[in-house]
Amino acid sequence: MKLKTLPWIAIVRSAALTVITWAIVSAALWFAAQSFPAIETVFSLFLRQPMNLISNLGIGILLGVLAFTLLDNSEGRLTVPMMWFLVLAVTVGMVFYEYVPIRLYRLLAVNFNQPTLVGLVLGVFWKGRRYWR
Repeated sequence: MKLKTLPWIAIVRSAALTVITWAIVSAALWFAAQSFPAIETVFSLFLRQPMNLISNLGIGILLGVLAFTLLDNSEGRLTVPMMWFLVLAVTVGMVFYEYVPIRLYRLLAVNFNQPTLVGLVLGVFWKGRRYWR
């Protein structure tokens, strides 16, 4: 599949909605943790080693599944190159989100690292396994 024929608008829209959804969820959880100390205690347990690795992997899988679901609803027939470019678009969006200078909600802002990237790939390709052929 040529790069010109990929549905770039749908891929970028799906990636942007995924990153925006993650930002909203992260902000809501941050406000909940600030309001209720018990929630902050639970979050601090999940952000310590070794649960941090599992949390990052799980969040990556959720982001991948969400991104693919948003793309699947907007496009007819998906292909493997489209899934790889979706992973690339979400990765660029998450890296941009990580390094935006105005970071108000740092509590649950998971660093976009290798486990999160692996989870993102697993989530996209697990959800899109029917389109592999």
